Amino acid sequence: MDSRPNAARLGNYAVPMDPTGPHLSVATICERVLTEQDSVLSAIRMVDRITFALGDEGEPVNPQYPITILVVLRAGAARGTFNLEIRRESPSGEESVVLGAPVHLEGEERGASVVIGTMFAPDHAGLYWYDVYFEGERLTRMPLRAVFQPQMTTG
Repeated sequence: MDSRPNAARLGNYAVPMDPTGPHLSVATICERVLTEQDSVLSAIRMVDRITFALGDEGEPVNPQYPITILVVLRAGAARGTFNLEIRRESPSGEESVVLGAPVHLEGEERGASVVIGTMFAPDHAGLYWYDVYFEGERLTRMPLRAVFQPQMTTG
């Protein structure tokens, strides 16, 4: 069992149970995020699978797709500036940092919204994971599967 006093078990993973915050409100991958005049955010076309066409030689044709990652935190009792990091894990297990940035939390319902526009350009078909880390602890994972399939021909 995890030695942290506020942790529960979920399968083989320790899940931090911190009632004081911060609290993860949203973590999603979508095509874009709208910010309205009243500062309300809307995630448009949330995705977890993107299909890329294969050319005649079996190679992906233009294997890139613009995505937006949206992470919204609510402070709870957390106040101050903290480190937020988004990491991507490829199907082979290779990790890369998508974003590392400070977030400022003012407490209670106040929080931080992070919107990251990036290009999804997979090297291989398979499941990619985007992990959200807060102060070095993983809060959640977001899956994004790359599917490569032959182009349909007519005629």
